[in-house]
Amino acid sequence: MMLTMKRPKRKTCPCCGVVFETTRKDKVYLDATHQKYYNNAVQNRKRDKNLSLTKEHTKTYQIFRKLLRNNSDVTRSVDFWEGKGADLSLFTGSELIEGKHTFLLFDLALIYNDNFLTIKQL
Repeated sequence: MMLTMKRPKRKTCPCCGVVFETTRKDKVYLDATHQKYYNNAVQNRKRDKNLSLTKEHTKTYQIFRKLLRNNSDVTRSVDFWEGKGADLSLFTGSELIEGKHTFLLFDLALIYNDNFLTIKQL
């Protein structure tokens, strides 16, 4: 009976970027400490992002996110957004994007054009 060895595959640890070899298909991290560190860092970023949110910010952000889904942007009338319950007076910053003054709600750009509002993932 001949035993065959699995070929090791090269993977990159998302935590530290180190390239390592493994024979397991489901191994993603270099070791368990890297997995814990990376997952904690992801959760901390999410929590920090939401710390400065008011209930109104959260509600508006969730409305935008729900309609955006996997699209890079979505355009609807201002009346549509307000009808969904979004408070269009809320934003967390502003930036010049493509030469236009653009309001931001965390990782979303709010681009106004006449009576329409485009929500764009940054």
